[in-house]
Amino acid sequence: MSELKNEMKSASENMKYEKAALIRDRIKAIENIYEKQQVMGVGFKNTDVINISENEKESWIEVFFIRNGNLLGRENFMMLQTQEESTETIISKFIEQFYYQSSHIPKEIIIPEKLQKKTKLEVWLNEINNEKYNVKIIKPTIGKKLKILNLVKRNAQ
Repeated sequence: MSELKNEMKSASENMKYEKAALIRDRIKAIENIYEKQQVMGVGFKNTDVINISENEKESWIEVFFIRNGNLLGRENFMMLQTQEESTETIISKFIEQFYYQSSHIPKEIIIPEKLQKKTKLEVWLNEINNEKYNVKIIKPTIGKKLKILNLVKRNAQ
């Protein structure tokens, strides 16, 4: 990594700005992969992480699917005309819509907001999951779960 940073600095000093920008982008990509590896791993067996980015007209929701400590995949969704709704309402509605048609309900769903409907949603998720395991919705405040939530937020923006 230090070699790449030195190469980027040298390119910039020699006014090769396009080359420096390419190297910068490569460094960011490597750092992003490293960060994902650091955040995941122990403690994330069967987890979905949901975060949201909002503007005055729409909301973008990003979901990371973590299975056995590995990022299995991710999806993003745009929800239109959400300006009149709270973040809590948008997330609650998203959970209902997304998991209603999902073939897999995770053991744990990490979200950025406390939900008034949390218990009701957990009961519903357990019902559609045929009570295979106890589904939990978590709003972390510290630790790895908060770090991964922040990583998903950056991807949603």
